[in-house]
Amino acid sequence: MKIVSAERGSALVLVLFFVVLIGLLSTPLLFSTRQGQLNTIRGEQSERAYYLAETGALIAQRALYEAVRHEQYRLTPDHLNSIIQRISAVPDVLYDSASPQVTLEGGPNDNLQLVSTGQSKAISRTIRLNFSVNPGTPGDGADKYSVPGGIFGQEAVTPTITAGKLQIFKRPDGDIIAQDDTVPKAKYDADFTEYFNAQFNQNPAPLDPVAIPAASPLRVPETPLNVYTYTNPDTNKLMLKAGSLAPYALSPGSSNPVCTPSAGSVIIHLSNSDPINCDIVSGGDITINSNWNNLSVNGNIIAAGKITFNTNWANAVTVQKNIISGKTLSVGNMSGKFHVVNGSMSSKENILFEQMSALEIGESLISGFLSTANADSTGIKFNQIGDRLSIGKDLSSQGYIYFSKQLGGWGTENKIGQALLAGKGVYFEGFRRLAIGSPNNSLSMFRSQGTVTFNANWDKLEIWGPIAADKDIFFNNSVNDMTVHGAIRSDGRITFNNTVSGLTVQGPIAATGHVMFNNTLSSARVSGSISSKGSITFKSTVGGLNLLGAGSSILAGSGILFQNTITGLTVPGSLGSDGSITFANTIAGTEIGGSIYSGGTLTLSNAVDGLQIKGSIYTNSTVIGSSNTFPNMTVDGTFLSKGSIEFNNSITGLKVGSYMATMGDINFKKDIGGSPPSFGGLSAGRQIGVFPSYYGNPEFRNRTVVRVERNPPTGGGSPSSPPTIEFGGWQAR
Repeated sequence: MKIVSAERGSALVLVLFFVVLIGLLSTPLLFSTRQGQLNTIRGEQSERAYYLAETGALIAQRALYEAVRHEQYRLTPDHLNSIIQRISAVPDVLYDSASPQVTLEGGPNDNLQLVSTGQSKAISRTIRLNFSVNPGTPGDGADKYSVPGGIFGQEAVTPTITAGKLQIFKRPDGDIIAQDDTVPKAKYDADFTEYFNAQFNQNPAPLDPVAIPAASPLRVPETPLNVYTYTNPDTNKLMLKAGSLAPYALSPGSSNPVCTPSAGSVIIHLSNSDPINCDIVSGGDITINSNWNNLSVNGNIIAAGKITFNTNWANAVTVQKNIISGKTLSVGNMSGKFHVVNGSMSSKENILFEQMSALEIGESLISGFLSTANADSTGIKFNQIGDRLSIGKDLSSQGYIYFSKQLGGWGTENKIGQALLAGKGVYFEGFRRLAIGSPNNSLSMFRSQGTVTFNANWDKLEIWGPIAADKDIFFNNSVNDMTVHGAIRSDGRITFNNTVSGLTVQGPIAATGHVMFNNTLSSARVSGSISSKGSITFKSTVGGLNLLGAGSSILAGSGILFQNTITGLTVPGSLGSDGSITFANTIAGTEIGGSIYSGGTLTLSNAVDGLQIKGSIYTNSTVIGSSNTFPNMTVDGTFLSKGSIEFNNSITGLKVGSYMATMGDINFKKDIGGSPPSFGGLSAGRQIGVFPSYYGNPEFRNRTVVRVERNPPTGGGSPSSPPTIEFGGWQAR
């Protein structure tokens, strides 16, 4: 029994030992298990936090992409913060009331970080996403007005289309157009004004006619008497010989006392045709009296006073060198030619030529100006040159140049070799043929500091340079063969008072005052613009006016009027006026390569049977449509008015490639016609009114259709540059 008790005790000890041993061994196991459980929970929370952070970053990234795609923001730092704050402010973006917190860090747009933090219990995870932004530029082009709700947002934008008439506005496929009446009037007017002004401001301004050649009349040469002086032994001064020559007659075998320079006047009674082989010099006047005799002077004729040729029907006067007068210079009636061979003819005061057959001067004809009540004291006056005028270089007067009666005969060309220069004005009574300048001379021009008047017809006029006047230019008779190798410019008015049947101008026609074509314009070619800071008026028929050269336009500061029929007009550039533009009669055969800009009313008063405008129409006021039909009118661009557009008769054949739009009404007051007009879109600030007289008759309903195909204007202004965004790599912690 003692043995059994001892064994039971040993077993108990062993059991206790194992219990203690198992307890010691299970404690780390239990701790490890608990720690594993905690690690699993923390991992789940960390993963959830990372998932929140990643989702927040992805949502923000997507939002930024969408903002770029729709260009709702220009993505400045303020715009970026606005987008991100809106994302963070949305509660329960995922689940369990958990939302990521998204913030923006960094400085300039090209060094930004999107910071998204997810929080799960006590665990947070953060993701950083690098990105850069180019905010783009909004521009001021037409595209900004073509979005829904804009002035060109749909095919028809208007508060009202007159009741029951919407169905006549159809697309080319036959469907009724969509009307947008959601644009608030104030926004519509503001957007329309902004867009219109941006386009209208591209209207080219009238040319500045002050940009005319700055040439002045030539200075009259001094009387070179010092060449003919001697030294007075008493005074040691240079002087002419004292006294004057008594009147004398040159006869065969005479001693020619005229060859002695005289301090006084010289009077010559020419009784034969023997040459004078010296200079004739006087400190006073020189008078040469010739009766039916020729005069030949193989030298100069120089006087400190007047020079007078009383030639009395002499056959010919020939002077080999210069004629220089300190006062007036006059040549009486001649049956033959007055010829200055190798020099010039000049006077410090006036020059008068009475009737003669021909006048030829090797170099220049130059005068000063003595203003007197005498009508002949004008500067230079030609009182009829029957056969021919020829001046080698310049015709210049500090006063007037006056051609009285006829200049030149049939088939003979009158020629001024370089320039015609006048200080007061130029007047032509009439001539046959006249050429001024030469094709290879850059100094060729017709320049007046006063008025220019062409008062009679001619056979041919050719000017190898510009015509420029500080005052008015008048063409009072027919212009039938005239070529100007340069511009016609006036700081006053330019007026064509009679028929223009043959005009070529290799430059612009520009004036500070009005430009007027008061009679038929049947043939004119102008290599430049017709421009006036005043008005431009075409009073009679325009049968053939071609402006040549890119951008050549008709530009006026106050108004443009076509008072009669147009059958042929080509303008590569624009038709622009700060005032109104009026077509008062039928328009046919007319092409405008640019746009029509009217600062006032645009009026089309009669049938438009051939008008093509490759640009647009912009008018600040109402457009008054024809009282007659529109069988053929095309506007490739837009047709815009700040006022209303009123069509008073059928508009069959009217085509507008882009929008016809107004701030006021668009009214179709008569039958639209059997052949439907077409528009790229319609837009009105008040109403689009349709009042066809036979609309109520079902027989005609299918014919009264306006075709509309949404074609908003493009271009104009500076183009927009869209924003762009570029994301870099992820960083997580």
